[in-house]
Amino acid sequence: LTGAGKGFCSGADLSNGLLIENKDKLEGWLKSFANPVIEYLQSMTTVIIAAVNGVAAGAGVSLALACDIAISAASARYVFSFSKIGLAMDMGASWLLNRRLGMMRTAALTMSADFLDAEGALKWGLVNEVIPDKQFMLRVEEFASLIASRPSQTLKVLKSQINYANSATLSEAMDYEAKLQGVLVKTNQAQTLIKDFARR
Repeated sequence: LTGAGKGFCSGADLSNGLLIENKDKLEGWLKSFANPVIEYLQSMTTVIIAAVNGVAAGAGVSLALACDIAISAASARYVFSFSKIGLAMDMGASWLLNRRLGMMRTAALTMSADFLDAEGALKWGLVNEVIPDKQFMLRVEEFASLIASRPSQTLKVLKSQINYANSATLSEAMDYEAKLQGVLVKTNQAQTLIKDFARR
């Protein structure tokens, strides 16, 4: 998932009066149209990589956070401007940021409305890699190809485990691991790959 042009996603367009003219409709619009996008990304069994090629603002950061993996161009910047315009977080930002950054960094990023550069995003755990702009898409494509070369059923299960563990206890997560491991180890694909690995 990447942006067209220089930016990843600039969030809502505040220059056209849309939020002023439709202030009575915003809650319903978020619930009916915006939130389902985040829920869809989170629920997909396919691995989603955010290739943050430029500025990600507001909803743009939420879109990146809803992906499984985020890779940032060195020139990318991240910002939530809500505190500048008197609004609250939306599109899952409060949930996603708290889990990725923790409460203190979520507060600092959203209350200050300061830009966070790519290196800061890496340091804080918002993204997992920063790539120089000239090599950015090449690296993203290489990484995506690597992921795509892994067994699709295993990728689906790993994503399921990661999402499940986010709200499970340790005991529940280990039970879920054991259940899935017990299913996968019986597959022909796993048995073949285990034998191939053992021969190396």
